[in-house]
Amino acid sequence: TIILFFYKRPEECALCDKQSFVLTDINDDINAELAVFSFDTDIGLSSVDLLIEYYNITEYPVTVIEDTVHTGLINKNSLTDLLCEQNNLTICS
Repeated sequence: TIILFFYKRPEECALCDKQSFVLTDINDDINAELAVFSFDTDIGLSSVDLLIEYYNITEYPVTVIEDTVHTGLINKNSLTDLLCEQNNLTICS
């Protein structure tokens, strides 16, 4: 399962660090089944800017799971549910 995570500096996005911790916690649980790619949107890379445009990102944090965009903070239980809707992972019951 592939997750793309787009974030900004904590001064601009208070929830971005919190979402990062949730993603890290889930990734620790199922590392072999999950690939999390994090993108700092403040550094001005053209490749990241292209992804921002492609996914029409206007608010942060943004978590893209299998090409579906989710805006805002997603707690661990909700994120697990979203992952399990798309895939049969070991954390799914």
